Amino acid sequence: MFWIITELGTILFVSIVTNPFAEIFFVVMLDNWATQVVVPKANRRIDMK
Repeated sequence: MFWIITELGTILFVSIVTNPFAEIFFVVMLDNWATQVVVPKANRRIDMK
């Protein structure tokens, strides 16, 4: 499992260095994930209070 993560990390690093747009896409993707996963949990915590 770990080697898959490092391989993906290497591919990601290379793509970011060679293609700046890949970094932007990755940041947008992370941002979407954060809003879908992190924000609803935070909202639930607020509702519980």
